[in-house]
Amino acid sequence: MLYLVSLFHLPISSATAINMTSPLIITVFAAVLIGERVGLQSWLATGVGFVGVLLIIQPQTEGFNGYAIVCLLGTVLLSVRDLVTRRVHVGIPSILVALSNTVAVTLLAGALSLLQGWGPVGAFDLGLLAIAPVSLAIAYFLIVSSTRRGDLSLVAPFRYTGLLFATIVGFVV
Repeated sequence: MLYLVSLFHLPISSATAINMTSPLIITVFAAVLIGERVGLQSWLATGVGFVGVLLIIQPQTEGFNGYAIVCLLGTVLLSVRDLVTRRVHVGIPSILVALSNTVAVTLLAGALSLLQGWGPVGAFDLGLLAIAPVSLAIAYFLIVSSTRRGDLSLVAPFRYTGLLFATIVGFVV
């Protein structure tokens, strides 16, 4: 939710670039907190990704505001979620973990939407509202599965592909 709040006040590419620091955070947390061995290639890939993030967001005083910090806090929490997911008992199916995440986000977003007020909703908007939780559940399932099965320091750098998609969406939108 912190990421979404920041997304309303930052350019899509900047918010996504800040969010892309999660592989660095996950790699550091995995090495320090759970003792995962991190190879030189993973450290290099993460470092190069971090440099790329800095090149995109170009953190300068006028561009780095409170919402950028909110976005960074959301990214740290996202990284913690991935570490916690790694600790979920292997007997609990990944689909159950993903669906519980989806339900939690949907309920929280629904509660927060009450503060924003409601307006007329057309058929297209209802279709998007129907597609969103299904897409979210599929994405969570894939994230949970990869987080539980692979080394976090190896899986995390794949998040950088999101920069490409965010750049395209930012350009189109």
